[in-house]
Amino acid sequence: MKAKKYVIRTISYVLAILILAAALVVVIDPFFHYHAPLSGITYRMREERYTNPGIAAHFEYDTIITGTSMTRNIMPSKVDNVLGGQSVKMPIPGAQLGDIGDLIEYSYRKHEGKIDKIIISLDIDRLCEASDARNDSALPHYLYDDNYFNDINYVLNKSVLAHDVVGDILETLKHGEGTSLDKYGSHEADTGSDVVLRQYNRIDTAATEVIPFSKEDRKLVEDNVTQNYISIIGEHPDTTFYFFIPPYSMLYWDEIIRKGELDRQTGAWKTALELLSQYDNVKIYDFYDCTEVITDLDYYYDYIHFDNRISDMIVENMVSDEYLIKSDEIDNRLIRHRQWFEEYDYESLFLED
Repeated sequence: MKAKKYVIRTISYVLAILILAAALVVVIDPFFHYHAPLSGITYRMREERYTNPGIAAHFEYDTIITGTSMTRNIMPSKVDNVLGGQSVKMPIPGAQLGDIGDLIEYSYRKHEGKIDKIIISLDIDRLCEASDARNDSALPHYLYDDNYFNDINYVLNKSVLAHDVVGDILETLKHGEGTSLDKYGSHEADTGSDVVLRQYNRIDTAATEVIPFSKEDRKLVEDNVTQNYISIIGEHPDTTFYFFIPPYSMLYWDEIIRKGELDRQTGAWKTALELLSQYDNVKIYDFYDCTEVITDLDYYYDYIHFDNRISDMIVENMVSDEYLIKSDEIDNRLIRHRQWFEEYDYESLFLED
């Protein structure tokens, strides 16, 4: 009889602890799965792939900033000041086009208000991928669906409870500031030639054969862009889509040329521009004519990632339209870029000051 009571008591304690833990996760809700941020709680917004669906579903906004890590340093406050409206940032580091398209579709499905503008990074090194390619190996699918039964992965998650719920509570008790949307997902590190060159592993011997932009590559780009972007653009003519081509440093093009991939990259780039520029609700910005930026490694953390000065420039240009691409300019623009990439003195980047 005593053993039976002990077992019942033990089970009751375990159930009580589990219920308490689940209740804490639901109430604090560090990834905003059930509700918007609670007033008085200091949230340390992190883990973009976990937090993005909560932002999409429960925040108030009419403007979305999303894309790869190239969007991490774009500040919603800057976008609001320049373009107007109320924006949220949902970066997806390492994303394929499909990851970005999925999040945009999820936002339309979950968000009750009108979405006026969407700012998206158009990363040219992601174009020659299959349309169903996803970088979702660590994606918490249970936060993106409407199945509450699999929420046990969230409400009884030891890491969520220990690191996120408890962490947010402790930060609240310390009267911490938490993470703003401007700082959410942002990347801050040292910039400059010394920093970038230490991380850049240059290919010793340049390729002797050129990798062409093949018919198969064209089909990949067409399917990828059409399925993940154009299908959404066509369904939402009242939303303006602001695509920007991230200005990688010239070291990126040094690598591309040494791999023999310049034809393939510029071919994919041209195909994507031709597809997207057909739509009246699409604006595309290309910053490779801004040569004083892409040749100056002081703006960069590594050979592709840039600091908030370039991010601010990108946003500001969405009003000035200095680097806006018009459909009849695509051919000449790509010819000009290609000539610049081929003729640039890359060795100058490696010279000591």
